[in-house]
Amino acid sequence: MPRILSIWLPQLPLDRLTRQGDTRLSGPFAMIAEEKNAWRVTHANDAALKGGVVAGQALADARAICPDLLTEPSDPVREDLLLRALWRWADALSPRVSLDAPDGLLLDISGCAHLFGGEAEMGREALTRLGDLQIQAQIGIADTKGGAKALSRFGRQNVSIAPPGEMVSALAELPIAALNLSHKMVSELARAGLTTIGHLYQQKSAELARRFGLSLTQALQTASGLTPDPVTPKAADPTYAARMTLPEPIGFLDDL
Repeated sequence: MPRILSIWLPQLPLDRLTRQGDTRLSGPFAMIAEEKNAWRVTHANDAALKGGVVAGQALADARAICPDLLTEPSDPVREDLLLRALWRWADALSPRVSLDAPDGLLLDISGCAHLFGGEAEMGREALTRLGDLQIQAQIGIADTKGGAKALSRFGRQNVSIAPPGEMVSALAELPIAALNLSHKMVSELARAGLTTIGHLYQQKSAELARRFGLSLTQALQTASGLTPDPVTPKAADPTYAARMTLPEPIGFLDDL
């Protein structure tokens, strides 16, 4: 049975600045991005959260609540470069790693966990190594990619593990948002009284598909392991080089 480890990096943009020694992070600080012609908070540090700032909040509202808030626009290019560096770093844990952009990694750890003393120990080792790199993370381990991602983002512990073959019971108490559905879909399900994945298990698949579309049942089946969804490692980024071959050996710098 395959076992998948999901690494979620919830504060990756802020971690990038922390690694650079940015002194602004000592006070309330947030990353912002333009959405529908309005600036909104995407990530906030602990000081900003204590001041009432939350992700998704309009920048004007955030500054009204927390006047000392400092901000910086997000930089998707640099954040992606950091994620790709961590993707290469993850080879130390498993040879099968794939990107889960924009803020995660997926590792197929089938046959690897015993090298670290077990799955729980492997998860804690990954957290320790990431902590040494000044990267905040949460980890989920399950039989499927969808299940591992749900546990890493909505699990109650820093390392949340679903025992092999027990995906249904492990996911039942998680909110429906753990299935990575659209906000509109989550709202529609909530209006129908369906707020947890366990509520979906109690419904007939045909009825769910009729009322909410096939995307819901497909996400549920994939997370539960009823539909195969293996980790597909991505090939390493190509490295380019240029070379010039000269007809005679060059011994003087001026000639070169």
